[in-house]
Amino acid sequence: MPSALVSSAGVSSPVATEAETFNRLATVRLPLIALVVFYHNQSGGNFIERLQGAPTLQFIVDFVANGLGGIRVPVFFLIAGYVLFRNFAPGTGWFVSKIGSRTRSVLLPLILWTSLCMGAIALAQQLPFLARFFVGTSVWSEPVIEFSLLQFFWLTFGDISQLYLYHLWFLRDLFILVLLTPLIYAAIRISRGWVTFLMLVGWTIGIRNGVISNDALFFFVAGAHLSLIGKSIFFADRAGWVCILGWIALRAFEVNGHPLGQALWVLCGIVATLYLSGRLFSFPWAYRFLRHVSQYSFFVFVAHEPLLTAVRRAYFAFIAPASPEATFAAYFLIVAVTIVALVATYRAAEYVCPRLLDVMTGGRA
Repeated sequence: MPSALVSSAGVSSPVATEAETFNRLATVRLPLIALVVFYHNQSGGNFIERLQGAPTLQFIVDFVANGLGGIRVPVFFLIAGYVLFRNFAPGTGWFVSKIGSRTRSVLLPLILWTSLCMGAIALAQQLPFLARFFVGTSVWSEPVIEFSLLQFFWLTFGDISQLYLYHLWFLRDLFILVLLTPLIYAAIRISRGWVTFLMLVGWTIGIRNGVISNDALFFFVAGAHLSLIGKSIFFADRAGWVCILGWIALRAFEVNGHPLGQALWVLCGIVATLYLSGRLFSFPWAYRFLRHVSQYSFFVFVAHEPLLTAVRRAYFAFIAPASPEATFAAYFLIVAVTIVALVATYRAAEYVCPRLLDVMTGGRA
């Protein structure tokens, strides 16, 4: 079975041009980032718990945050691995070039945004009318001005659960994987597919490595594997509708609670997402819109916290929704306000400080 992966046997979609491939991938960026924001709004605001007694509203919030949102990380890392090894050229120069480019686009934003967040919270902690929002047991309640250099390093690069900006674990794991690209390349080439297959098994049964997210490791390697064997990331397009129906069925019957069911559910969701990116060409207005707003995706991702938390805390402090319906509406409104505010900030920064924006987004502006 693993050797079949290397020989690229099986059903594949028509070969996509370079431009079509990247245009399709671009259309899924902001929708997936929006799901990241929805997921963090639920996990930070406990909306499902707040909606006790309103099962239909609970179901919708859970479906958006944990259902649709459940495929966001696998898709991102699959794309990252695939794009990194696209047009691979063996040799030390290629690896050095890729590590150098990802230092600017991944590592630098990780450091800068963590530092910016710490600075903003340090200032807020000194202002009486804002300090009351920074109480409790979270790391944001700790006095930033008392952090040592070692603490800064650990809160930026250390254990995923202890990062100052938790969502930036994606950049942390991605850069570690970039540093491991020579090893990943050698493992895929020498093993003829066995490494990828064994990682699939390990990911399915939940074997953890203690350093990198299981989703990050397996799907990055899977994406790299597809590129190295010359297989399109859209090779399963012909099974698109089957996977859409399978994803819905697995979720509806809660089969995804079992390790194998969970794995099948995620894989169906990935194929369905990539398939739908191709269907967008049938709706030119939707394709043009998603292609255009994809430019904001990285900025929305890195900057949505702590803004999302601030918007949510302010909303509940000053409005305090009194009914399940109002709480349900707040769940979507808080995310909408956060994303719109960030897009507006991005647009303003394009005119006011374009070079700074370019640095903060890792050269993406």
